[in-house]
Amino acid sequence: MPPGKRKKSTRRNGKPRKASARPAAKSGPKKTGSQGTDFLDPNISKSLAHPLRVNILAITSWRVISPSEFARETDEKLSKVSYHFKRLAELGALELIETESVRGAVKHMYRGTRRAIFAGAGWEELPKSVQDGVAGAALQDFMKVAVRSIESGAFSARDDSHFTWEPFQYDELAFKAMVKILEKTRERLAALAEEAAPRLSQTGQEGFLVAVSLAGFEMSS
Repeated sequence: MPPGKRKKSTRRNGKPRKASARPAAKSGPKKTGSQGTDFLDPNISKSLAHPLRVNILAITSWRVISPSEFARETDEKLSKVSYHFKRLAELGALELIETESVRGAVKHMYRGTRRAIFAGAGWEELPKSVQDGVAGAALQDFMKVAVRSIESGAFSARDDSHFTWEPFQYDELAFKAMVKILEKTRERLAALAEEAAPRLSQTGQEGFLVAVSLAGFEMSS
């Protein structure tokens, strides 16, 4: 999930001071040091013009899904969902992974292509309302996956399944260090999938999907 954004406020005479308006996001590439370049593609701004597209991008950022599956899971009309999937694909925010025949119809499977908008400079340039929408949609999708795993017995079928969460008292320095740890951990988790691919190919095994959630955000008082 995206790094939590710290909200700062100061007090004068015991009263909270209103936060100043955020500066307009700059277009074009933005450097992020040795980690490379994260940027907010102009097409992403167009992609986020509709709340349904925010939900689609949030879900397709983490898993492959078809318009029909998305419509069924969200109780949206298939024609409406298909239109937005098509527009997101035209804008380069989605890519078609595969097609398969299902009862005489063709199912199109898509995934998101712009992970940079969920972290780093690109994420910071998004309006707060969009950040909240993307984070909320991604969290809801993760909860659905977790509930299905528990209800199907897949979660308890393994003795080594892991899920914990714990509150910590941090200062700004500790919070920034936590974000870096999460970023490094996500990179290593992605590398594990790449390492597993040739082993699965060699043995002919299909493998299995694993849900991993990394989150770090400031809790409400």
